[in-house]
Amino acid sequence: MSEKPKLPSWATFNLLCLNACIGFGGAWLFWQMAVPGFELFLYIAGCWALGGLICAVKAIWHLYRIIRHERMMAALKAQGVDPKADPTATLEILREKGLLK
Repeated sequence: MSEKPKLPSWATFNLLCLNACIGFGGAWLFWQMAVPGFELFLYIAGCWALGGLICAVKAIWHLYRIIRHERMMAALKAQGVDPKADPTATLEILREKGLLK
C-alpha cells in the first residue's frame, strides 16, 4: 500500500467537481431560457441539474474515500515499524552466552 493517495484519485475528484459545476451551470442556463408557454427547456434544465447533482454526490463520496484512506494509512504508520527477527543462533553465539560448553 502506498502512503498517499495516487494523483488520479485527486484528479478524479476535481473532474467530478468540474462536471457537477458544468451540470448546474447548464441547468441554470436552460432555466433562464425557458418561457412560460414552452416547458421543454424546464425539463432539459431538470435533466442537467440531476446530472450535476449525481456528479456532486459522486465527488463527495470520492472525497470521503480519499480521507478514509489517508486516515487508515496514518493509523498504520502510527503502529510503528515492523518487528525485526533476531539473528540465527550459531554455535559461537551460544558458547559466548554460556549456553554450550
